[in-house]
Amino acid sequence: LTRKREDLDKARRQLDMCVITAPQDGLVVYASSLSRDRRNGEEPPQVGTELRRNRTVIVLPDTTRMVAEVKVNEALSGRIRPGQPAVVRVEAMPNVPLEGEVLSVGVLAESGGWRDPNRRDYTVRVAIDADPELGLKPSMRARSEIRVGSVDDALHVPIQAVFRDGRLAYVWAPAPAGGFEPVPVQLGRASELMIEIRGGIEAGRDVLLRQPRPEEVARSIDELKQELAAAREGGAAAA
Repeated sequence: LTRKREDLDKARRQLDMCVITAPQDGLVVYASSLSRDRRNGEEPPQVGTELRRNRTVIVLPDTTRMVAEVKVNEALSGRIRPGQPAVVRVEAMPNVPLEGEVLSVGVLAESGGWRDPNRRDYTVRVAIDADPELGLKPSMRARSEIRVGSVDDALHVPIQAVFRDGRLAYVWAPAPAGGFEPVPVQLGRASELMIEIRGGIEAGRDVLLRQPRPEEVARSIDELKQELAAAREGGAAAA
């Protein structure tokens, strides 16, 4: 009788533990929805599903503090540092910029998957300073712009205006006699849209945003390279 009463008490305690009380108000998210690999076939628990010990079943995220996880190509990952300001835009609200700050940068690169196996990206976590009334939810798609630096009072041109031939960087500018000629330039820092010009052309000079047509070329790039080579040889001889 004593053993049966102990078994009954144990069963009652186990039954009581089947009731899970939420510690706070929030949105219930199944752990299977947070999986990085959705192809593993894991489904949300159903009535009758057997759960193993220490298995995460549901999550109640605190939507008052949201973090965006964005992918940064390995070529740019070295310029990302914790504390840098960022602007996050959620696809559900593309016209609402959300201020943020970089929390951390992933240590290991992740593959681009079967679509691009040679691509390597690092995961960057950005803390979002957003009004809870916006209704942000976990797993929303978002993109982020991270400010890695600034260049003040600098001469700059659109990045598509700069062309390269080996180590030579140049722009196409109007020639005095008509047409366009290549002008060598010294480059500084660049963003996705603009690139800093540290020398070669002066402010206010027009540059071409495309390759000129053959009939528009007043001086070819080969002629420019010959002139530069001759100038270097002349300088060396004078020295």
